[in-house]
Amino acid sequence: MSRNDRLYYLMEQLEQPDLLFLLQNGLGKTEAKYKRCSKEQLMDAVSSELREAASHSFANFFRLEHEYPYKQILIDVANKLSKYNITKYQLDDSHSEEEIEKEILRLFDLKAKEWWEKLSDAEKEQVAEEMSRMINARLVISVNRKTLIKYRIKKEVMDSVITKGIVLGLLAVSAGGVLGLAGGSVLTRIGWAIVSRAAGFMHAAKFMGVTIGGLSGKAILDIVGGLAAGLSVFVPSTIYFYADTNYKKTIPTVVMLLSKVHLRKTFSSEI
Repeated sequence: MSRNDRLYYLMEQLEQPDLLFLLQNGLGKTEAKYKRCSKEQLMDAVSSELREAASHSFANFFRLEHEYPYKQILIDVANKLSKYNITKYQLDDSHSEEEIEKEILRLFDLKAKEWWEKLSDAEKEQVAEEMSRMINARLVISVNRKTLIKYRIKKEVMDSVITKGIVLGLLAVSAGGVLGLAGGSVLTRIGWAIVSRAAGFMHAAKFMGVTIGGLSGKAILDIVGGLAAGLSVFVPSTIYFYADTNYKKTIPTVVMLLSKVHLRKTFSSEI
């Protein structure tokens, strides 16, 4: 598999901090050496680590470093996100990689909606507050070089965003007027933060609900909030709700990669 496949095409659209974020928060690579890497080196690292995580370790002995097909990674992620753990896609069929990518984002939107609907109003308020706290702490940006605007995500905003689609319907974020003054680049960053933080809450809550008995949803959320407060954006993939070693890396990495590219495209006219 060449370094000229679609995975590299998508990574080309990201900035170095985005690639470093994928390595750290998706693939669990926290070595300091990556902070000194060029964009090309980070792209190679993401490609290598993602393909290794997605393929059988024994089979890797017989493959080149970047050989595992990107389309097969997408198929595996789509299968795992689907309700019945199976989709219509096959490696040698006529379905394009772009088609499978759209299906992955659609399936993730459905997962987010199911998760959100199970939360109480109080839990939704707390999640929204955590979103606002994280955005204000890390993503406050000068919109016109004179005015700093703090962005507040309310429960009603999250209701709208998740109902319409946390990724595919991200324009809902700006529709409510709360973020209406933000430019495209700001919305892209905020949107990606919402996707990654929501994914962290979704899967951390499910993990804790399974492993910690006797706690209410509110108590679980308090724990999750406490953990998340000291982390970057995405709750570490080590508590991802899929036990399989490869999926706890491939699913968040692919979802974050595709959502970032989609958001950039969605708001490109405003940048």
